[in-house]
Amino acid sequence: MARVGDAIRKANIPISELHVSPMCRARESAEAAFPAITALTDPRLIYLGNFTDAEKAPIVARTRQLLSMPVPSGSNRLVLAHAPNLMDLMGYFPKEGTLVVFRPLGEAAGFEYIASIPAAQWGELLRQGQK
Repeated sequence: MARVGDAIRKANIPISELHVSPMCRARESAEAAFPAITALTDPRLIYLGNFTDAEKAPIVARTRQLLSMPVPSGSNRLVLAHAPNLMDLMGYFPKEGTLVVFRPLGEAAGFEYIASIPAAQWGELLRQGQK
């Protein structure tokens, strides 16, 4: 995750909010990737494989809310949680370290999926951006 954080900084992508699951691995990844940003630990992002559908419902709702709420112009919200959050929300299970990009459309309209950027692809994207 530190490489992803470095790439985001090199690409000058502004992060105004960092929401993170309270699970140790998610918090540690946030600290490694974004040491200068104070993460907002959100227990409504935690995900355990043995959760029932009723236990998953508020997690999926919170993830949907964070992906849908607009952000101020020139900023971005980063949500560092768990792949099953997206799987239950939209049927997509990203690999570890993949940055999934969404455009928030408002709570009523939801969000639009834009792209997935695997950690290994950042180097090439940064080189292309320098051309």
